Amino acid sequence: MTKLALRLRRRADEPAWAQIEAQLAQRIESGGLQAGERLPPERELARSLGVSRMTVRQALGALAERGLVERGVGRGTFVRGRVSRFEGRVVEVSGERVVVELPEGADLHPGSRVVLEERS
Repeated sequence: MTKLALRLRRRADEPAWAQIEAQLAQRIESGGLQAGERLPPERELARSLGVSRMTVRQALGALAERGLVERGVGRGTFVRGRVSRFEGRVVEVSGERVVVELPEGADLHPGSRVVLEERS
């Protein structure tokens, strides 16, 4: 488990949960927190930052929605890793089956989600 040194600006325009989310996201995206690394429990983070557990929960929920962390009741919160964006090409669509041609070296693992954007 990682010891985090996060700092909150008490008189900032940005709410505490958003500051926590931004700092953790920056560390994940920069590689300061590695994929698979477990974050400290909500209570510990809340106590060290002087905020409520609900504030920490809101920040971690926002990170989970962005796909940066994975949360599990009784397991904790784990870093999912940096999200890399790549371009693919749909080559076949039939019913519910979609075949996508990916660039060479695309690092996909079972359980990955492919999100297709319609371009105009």
